[in-house]
Amino acid sequence: MIYRGYAPYRILLASKSPRRCEILQNGGLHFRVLATDVDEGILPRWSAREAAEEIAKRKSWAIFPMAAPGETILGADTLVCKGDKIFGKPQNIEEAKEFLDELNDGMHTVITGVCLIQGQNIRVFHECTNVFFRHISKAERDYYAQNFKVLDKAGAYGIQDWLGWTGISRIEGCYLNVMGLPLPRILTELFAGEFSSL
Repeated sequence: MIYRGYAPYRILLASKSPRRCEILQNGGLHFRVLATDVDEGILPRWSAREAAEEIAKRKSWAIFPMAAPGETILGADTLVCKGDKIFGKPQNIEEAKEFLDELNDGMHTVITGVCLIQGQNIRVFHECTNVFFRHISKAERDYYAQNFKVLDKAGAYGIQDWLGWTGISRIEGCYLNVMGLPLPRILTELFAGEFSSL
């Protein structure tokens, strides 16, 4: 589906995420979706910031040959980290509950890596947002894990759904970044035009 908006860019989104589509649509951007499966494995030596950027690059490069002239490829990957531990998407409900227990009653950081490719030029960056959870009871955790889509979200939760509304006490940084796409930063980078050559 293509949405026509104000921005002088045609975006080719390398993501299957409905949340990223929603953000671009609400931002008034002209875009289409073309995503392929890529390896989202993380090397032990990578920091969360490096991992998010590397996976975003993989997503963008996967569809690079299929971009139409004038399209800007947008790949993104969102990770959650607390201390040195990186939380990607949980493999099952039990792992989702373990993630939520570890994130409970404290602060963690949501990092989205972004890769923009315009023709023969590239820009890679990341955005960080600190998220603070109140104390969440096991009953609340279990209700959330059993009744919401936790397996397709880094850290096993979505800021835009029930746990985000009831469990997050505050954030520091960009709300949309926690949803999966830091649109204000992306627009800043696009309009600044500070890309590197491939």
